[in-house]
Amino acid sequence: MKRDSGPHAALKQEQQHETFASRDELLKEIKSHSRRGGGLSFNQLKTTWNGAPAVIEELESEGLILVTRSSKDGQPKMVFWNDIPPQEGGKQIEPGEHITFGSALF
Repeated sequence: MKRDSGPHAALKQEQQHETFASRDELLKEIKSHSRRGGGLSFNQLKTTWNGAPAVIEELESEGLILVTRSSKDGQPKMVFWNDIPPQEGGKQIEPGEHITFGSALF
C-alpha cells in the first residue's frame, strides 16, 4: 500500500468529507474548524448532510454560529463558530451588515 506523504497529502486529508447525523455533531465540527482558524463551506455541509441548511439557519438565529453570505443574492457561503455568543455580550451580524478582514470585504 502506497502511503501519500507529499505536499498535497494534508490538503487531500482536509478535503475528505465528514458525515453528520445531528445538530450536535455539526456544531462540534464547526467549532473544531474555527479553532484551527477557518470555517466550513456551506455547500460542502449541504452535500454532506441534507439537514444541514435548516440546522445552520437555526444555529445562526441562536447566535451560536456566523454565516457569511454572498452580496449578490444573500446565499450562505461559509460557516464559522461564534466565539462570543449574544448571551455573553456578542452580537449577531444583521442582514446588510458587512464584515471586514484586513482589506477584504465580506
